[in-house]
Amino acid sequence: MKQFFLLLLITVTLSAQTERYFSNIKQITFGGSNAEAYFSADGKQLIYQATKDQFKCDQIFTMNIDGSNSKLVSTGDGRTTCGYFFPDGQKIVYASTHDDDDECPPRADRSKGYTWEVYNAYDIYIANADGSKPKKIAASKGYDAEATISPDGKNIVFTSSRDGDLELYVMDAVGKNVRRLTYDKGYDGGAFFSPDGKKIVYRAHHPVNPVEIKEGEDLPNQELVKPSQMELYTINVDGTEKKQLTHNGAANFAPFFTPDGKKIIFASNVNDPQGYNFDLYLIDLNGKNLQQVTLNPGFDGFPMFSPDGKKLVFVSSRNAKSKHEFNIFLVDWVPDSSVAYAKHHVDYLASNKLEGRGTGEKGNELAAKYIADKFSEIGLQPMGDNGTYFQEFEVVKSLELGQQNILTAKIGKKLSTYTVKKDFIPVSFSTNTAAEGKVVFVGFGMTVDSTYNDYSKIDVKNKIVIALRNSPDGDNPHSKYSKQSALRYKAMQAREKGAKALLLVTASSDDSSDALVKLKFDNSTSDAGIPVFSVSRAIVNEWLIGNKLTI
Repeated sequence: MKQFFLLLLITVTLSAQTERYFSNIKQITFGGSNAEAYFSADGKQLIYQATKDQFKCDQIFTMNIDGSNSKLVSTGDGRTTCGYFFPDGQKIVYASTHDDDDECPPRADRSKGYTWEVYNAYDIYIANADGSKPKKIAASKGYDAEATISPDGKNIVFTSSRDGDLELYVMDAVGKNVRRLTYDKGYDGGAFFSPDGKKIVYRAHHPVNPVEIKEGEDLPNQELVKPSQMELYTINVDGTEKKQLTHNGAANFAPFFTPDGKKIIFASNVNDPQGYNFDLYLIDLNGKNLQQVTLNPGFDGFPMFSPDGKKLVFVSSRNAKSKHEFNIFLVDWVPDSSVAYAKHHVDYLASNKLEGRGTGEKGNELAAKYIADKFSEIGLQPMGDNGTYFQEFEVVKSLELGQQNILTAKIGKKLSTYTVKKDFIPVSFSTNTAAEGKVVFVGFGMTVDSTYNDYSKIDVKNKIVIALRNSPDGDNPHSKYSKQSALRYKAMQAREKGAKALLLVTASSDDSSDALVKLKFDNSTSDAGIPVFSVSRAIVNEWLIGNKLTI
């Protein structure tokens, strides 16, 4: 019985499944407002800020990378931001307003636009990893926050308004030897070190027209920054070789170096004219080759690679149950190389989830959807049925013996008709057609090389060929004739020699029971091109009796 199988027509959606760098995405916080999650140097923990539980504004927490064992490590008073682990894992750094007031400072009035608070009450603290013994460092009368630490643990970069403008500064790991890095009017902040500790990447807004300049002067006096336009820059740790990476006029922020130090991953709303949808992007250090990483309709931001480069943590509004919910997600990062990218696809397509991808089965449908999504992602034009990537075709799923299988033989004037399943049976790859012709015996029906060719002196064109099953080595699976003794191979040889049909018979030396070949599907989608029957020795011997031969 032939069945028709139609590949599912899949509507391609922009989801986590089309985010080519992502695999095994996991949500590790559930509820509240969570942000700025950063790895410990051993990759086993995260430090992050969150407004949750009994706290009315952001506090600093640590947790395992699976989301377990969340612990408060800030004081629980005031508002905090920008927690970061020291490389040795023994200490942390963060900014807090708790020394100025135990209560949460007032939020900005956003009726005139979206702004960030840069409270003058923010100071930078170093504490033990469990939050004990917090110590204020490099204090000033203005805003001090956004601190991160160099990979060797010797330097801290941070943003401060201590000189009247929001600029980048570097100090040593205990808050001494403060030196200014940037001098352009406006905001410079959100800095991170490169993997080798020689460069810093950061966000900045340097107003150029009079209105922006005036606003840029007024907002810091109100302890505010307007982040609607920020570009990305790199600079050496000594303040030299400042370079602008983006020039798109969007809100670009949260830049972080890729593990090889050759690219920057960051968040931006560059592709949303309304400015609400933030996605993650990659860009080269020369500002070229911008690539979109996430496709979530909402917010994706604050990306950071694990120390070994195998994972990425980020914050997202995906799966949020309310407008102000943001959660932390962890993914396996798939590097952008042909080998790693191909392996990523093979790992999925060969995974247990796809259950072997059998025709018509769920795993096959999942594989089809996955491939179609990837085609869409890389921009391949659909050329299938109805503008899709799919095309209907015929597939044999099972076999059933038909009602009109007939075998007759005329010997002299005697016409004999034989019984299906007793005297003969069609082989699974037989063609559904009729054939008539003289019978010729060709031994094992094999062509191996110039030293072994059963057809060398026999003309089988337009004749029906009788061939023995197996080979001179019997049914030995290790025979040197194993390829040529396959039934399909014998059928192909007969067809190519011009035979009209092939009859297969088992020699008594191989099987004394004279059993016919079992009718079973061999998982092939093509037939032999000629009728192929398994016939009993009894009827073949009947045909050969006049020649005094037996099989």
